[in-house]
This record gives sequence, structure tokens and C-alpha cells, in this order.
Amino acid sequence: MVTGATGGIGAAIARRLADEGARVLVADIDTAEGERTARAIRDTGKGALFHPTDVSDEESWASALETAHRARPEAPTGGMLRERRVADLWAFHGGAGHMVR
Repeated sequence: MVTGATGGIGAAIARRLADEGARVLVADIDTAEGERTARAIRDTGKGALFHPTDVSDEESWASALETAHRARPEAPTGGMLRERRVADLWAFHGGAGHMVR
């Protein structure tokens, strides 16, 4: 999950994580730009989705974390989909340099 991911450092972090193989949850208060950022990442064939998030609001933050936990990648195996477990959840706040694991 990358907060503040609609522009600048946050968007660059989101793109870089996607380039490195991560499925990115773009989290930001700006819905239009957040959807645009996630779509731009998906357009390159990488995984991304958007969740409207106001990190100053505890319920909004909790909702984003729940979405990140539910957004588990699926991999085709023998024509069937198997759910893979998410090993780590990293949260970045673009521009602030704050990261939690």
C-alpha cells in the first residue's frame, strides 16, 4: 500500500514497487488521481488498485488496510485459481518517508 500515491514521490514509489513485482494498493484522498495512478500501473501489465484513503482519519486508514489484506493475488494453476498468501504489507507515505511493516 502506498499512501499519497497520486503524484510526486508517492506515485514514483507505487510505480517502482509495481515494476519490482508488487501488487500495489494506491491509497489517497484524491479519488480521480488515485484511479488514474492505479490504471496507469495496470496499463503496463502490473497489478494495482485504488482505495480512497484519508490517513488523518482512523476509520479510513483501517478500511484501506482491510482492503490491502483482502486483495490477495491469484495465480492460475491447472486451469483453476488458487489464492496465494500475502507475505508482507508495506505502507509508505509518499513524501514523508514513513514506512511500517
